[in-house]
Amino acid sequence: MTGSRTTERSAVGLGAMMLAVTVWAAYALSIRSVASSSLTPGDLALLRFAVPVALLLPWLPRTLRRCRELPLPALTGVAVGAGLPFLLLSEAGGAASTASLVGLVIPGTVPLFVSVLAFVLLRERPGRVRLLALAPIVAGVVVTLVLGPNGVPAAGIVLLLAAGALWSGYTLALGRAGLKPVEVVLVIAVPSLLATIVAMAAGLLDTRMLRGDSTVPDILAIAGVQGVAVGVLSTLCYSFAVRRIGSRTASALGALSPVLTAVLAVPFFHEVPDAVMIAGLALILTGVLAATAASGPRRRAAATAPAGRA
Repeated sequence: MTGSRTTERSAVGLGAMMLAVTVWAAYALSIRSVASSSLTPGDLALLRFAVPVALLLPWLPRTLRRCRELPLPALTGVAVGAGLPFLLLSEAGGAASTASLVGLVIPGTVPLFVSVLAFVLLRERPGRVRLLALAPIVAGVVVTLVLGPNGVPAAGIVLLLAAGALWSGYTLALGRAGLKPVEVVLVIAVPSLLATIVAMAAGLLDTRMLRGDSTVPDILAIAGVQGVAVGVLSTLCYSFAVRRIGSRTASALGALSPVLTAVLAVPFFHEVPDAVMIAGLALILTGVLAATAASGPRRRAAATAPAGRA
């Protein structure tokens, strides 16, 4: 009975992670589209964080009380790693690159960054099998970045790498914060929304939307994708998946989103992947499958661990 329950919990966690991956692909496409829309990065941030706060406002008092009981470093890692700094870095990197690179660099580098941060901060040494599994992911990202992009500024790639590093910190913090999925959404959205408002008031972030210079279709599209799908749905799914299957397995599966992003970028942005991009995506897919298989014992342990300690 216990084995069956563990398998079921893992299957549900994997399903939640696959839904999150799908939304992340939409995130990469929407990030890329902001540069050519009537919205500014400030408008993007406002919609990304205001919508989840508005939708989940009834849960805010309980979340604030809960946060007083939790470790500040973990809460900070969650709020910063997936909040306003991450959003602005990924938007700036996306504006200087392509949708495929947004979908490739950020989730593609997360498994590597997670392993590095776990070693540096937590003294957790990755096993030999996991290192071998991570090698194709790293190779796929490196091959694509070195041989693939033409005319993409190095600064854009650096910004995307920095966003991937932040998301990796978020992934590790999420596994240790002990937050419920709805609480995760609010811990990310509330401080980021306040920071966005302060930045706008100080003139650090511009807005066209509040001046009435943005189009309604652009506002509705970004509010739906960023505010509802990314801000609420993917955050709920990802935090749920980390609790069920563990942060390392979740981060490895997250590297599948470049494949989906590259496919969707063809009809949306006419970004047809070349041979180098296809080879890089194939390497990443191989690494994801290997890393997921290598995390099997850890995943089974995570599925039976207390909530928030996976």
